[in-house]
Amino acid sequence: MKTDILIIDDNPKNIQLAANVLKSTNLYNIFFATSAQKGIDQLKKREFSLILLDINMPIMNGYEAAKIIKNDPNTSKIPILFLSANADQESINKGFEYGGADYITKPFQEVELTHRVKTHVELYISHKKLQGEVDESRILLEQYKQAMDAGLIVSKTDTKGIITYANDKFCDISQYSRQELIGHSHSIIRHPNTPSHLFKELWETVKQKQTWHGSLENRAKDGSSY
Repeated sequence: MKTDILIIDDNPKNIQLAANVLKSTNLYNIFFATSAQKGIDQLKKREFSLILLDINMPIMNGYEAAKIIKNDPNTSKIPILFLSANADQESINKGFEYGGADYITKPFQEVELTHRVKTHVELYISHKKLQGEVDESRILLEQYKQAMDAGLIVSKTDTKGIITYANDKFCDISQYSRQELIGHSHSIIRHPNTPSHLFKELWETVKQKQTWHGSLENRAKDGSSY
């Protein structure tokens, strides 16, 4: 499946030259804009995997355009490859300072252009895919947490038995607010009927980072058992 690339250059001949080289790879759909503002407008309408950006343009130059693109959350991750006749080191450094992922000087070598574009496009697509998987995992984790909160009482403590977390279900059943629980000893809910040796066994098991199995009688804030 072809991916979309945007070329921004005020010189149509430069656009055509770069477009012909990239089209020959049969990997990309090429779009173009003859001014920085037109390019920024296109970025609002379509998602691109890479931007080829000229520097010397009237009204708004490439550096200014790059700054706008990088400051927009919707386009900040798109790699910008500066394609310019400015071959001095100061211009090249400035390109990277303004968020450029790469810098190629004109006249360019066809092999260099195709290889660099391919590398940055593949990196962008891979990163985007990975980010999607991370976002999906985060959603699944949140859904799992919500299911846990709805059906199970969950609390966390440090090694000294001080409560550091309590879910909504824990608060509902114990009748304590989260503020009343966090920072206090877990013994706040310990029922007098719970044998001390059983309670000690539980904490020794937890301290060793093992799973304790058993049943306990706890006491809610109003004195009732659960």
